[in-house]
Amino acid sequence: MDGYALIINDTEDLQNILSAHYPGFQITGVAAPSGQRVVYFGTFSDFVRQEVDGIRSYNWGAWGEVAIKVSNASSPASIARIQCEIDALNSIKSKYYPTLYHHEILTFHPTTETPLTTKLFVTVEEKVESTPLSGCMEQFADEQAILRLLTELTQALKILWDHEKRYVHRDIKPENILIKNNGDIVVIDLGIIREAGSKGITATALEYGPCTPTYASPEQLCNDKRNINYKSDLFSLGVLAYTLLAGQNPFFEEGNSLEDIIINVTSLEPPPLCELGFCTEGLSAIIQKLMSKQPFKRYRKIESLFSDLDGLSRT
Repeated sequence: MDGYALIINDTEDLQNILSAHYPGFQITGVAAPSGQRVVYFGTFSDFVRQEVDGIRSYNWGAWGEVAIKVSNASSPASIARIQCEIDALNSIKSKYYPTLYHHEILTFHPTTETPLTTKLFVTVEEKVESTPLSGCMEQFADEQAILRLLTELTQALKILWDHEKRYVHRDIKPENILIKNNGDIVVIDLGIIREAGSKGITATALEYGPCTPTYASPEQLCNDKRNINYKSDLFSLGVLAYTLLAGQNPFFEEGNSLEDIIINVTSLEPPPLCELGFCTEGLSAIIQKLMSKQPFKRYRKIESLFSDLDGLSRT
């Protein structure tokens, strides 16, 4: 997903490092591997740890089950990305995003006190009891469900877009949307969040910026950094809605290469969903507008998107 991302994997040694550094942590599970980071689930009992200035008590048991995310912190780019995610989570404080409890960089082995070959960036977050949208997509295959989902996701993302730093998520996809047991949504993985229009930290020479190509906007795949803003997330929302209704991503089919996907996203115009019989003309028009190749043709005012969605939900 990112030319600067450094691979890290779940190993016995990594688990031992965490257990020694956090003696009150009990691992209860491991998330599916991504290569970008390792995510452990578990619980803390209160513990004490020897610090430079003496013994310190950690009363973390009240957090309940948590997610510990471990990333490679051996490059300035990796650290900058994680720090950006931390800054965003610390400043958002919303039901739409997980709560961040703790973060630090581990540079020495907690048992041997020798320098770690790979510095580790560790964050401790709330574990959200939920199912990823990727695991329940069939529940969002009808028009009313899509309208509710698009409304909720837009409300969640608007918090980023309205932030003083004008954040852009850049990686909206089913795996990064959690559906809680009560139907509420939580947006996760702000690892490639960035300020709108900023230069970013991805090499300009790379073919495209950090993203998931099948859900990314044309400007992301063209690495057009100046034009990456909230409208890039709008495009991803359109692709998500199209995929849920059609049962297939509009820009990907089995056998496609990365080059095929990039060409499709930047030049292919998928047939309107209403012509395929998957939804009404009204919702089809909203999705087509979200998926416009040129950013200026997408929604300029988010209030207009809310109005269109609300109007359809009342019919």
